[in-house]
Amino acid sequence: MSYKSPSSKYPAAIKNVMLKDTMNSVRFLQIIDHIKISGDQYLVKENNEALAVLLPMGDWELLKQARDRKDEAWEDLLQNLEEVHAMNQNASAQEIDADVDQAIQAIRHPSRV
Repeated sequence: MSYKSPSSKYPAAIKNVMLKDTMNSVRFLQIIDHIKISGDQYLVKENNEALAVLLPMGDWELLKQARDRKDEAWEDLLQNLEEVHAMNQNASAQEIDADVDQAIQAIRHPSRV
């Protein structure tokens, strides 16, 4: 699997590395240097089981930013749901249904409302 890494001007690839290779500090530093230069990502495996990923810091920063945006969006959604729930707390089911139907009609037929 290959893709263009946003942290590197070179094409990046996901490569496999055996856990035993990361135990050798010289080999591990070679892998880290290769990641910095190429932007490649390494999947650390033991007995053909994926254990971890080594990736460039730029890719890590993008992942963190995406996670933060997702967390913020989730918090906003929950806050909006709480506000809607509070606004509708005293409304009957019929009133809510009528409001929803009216909103749907307004979207489907904007000139009729």
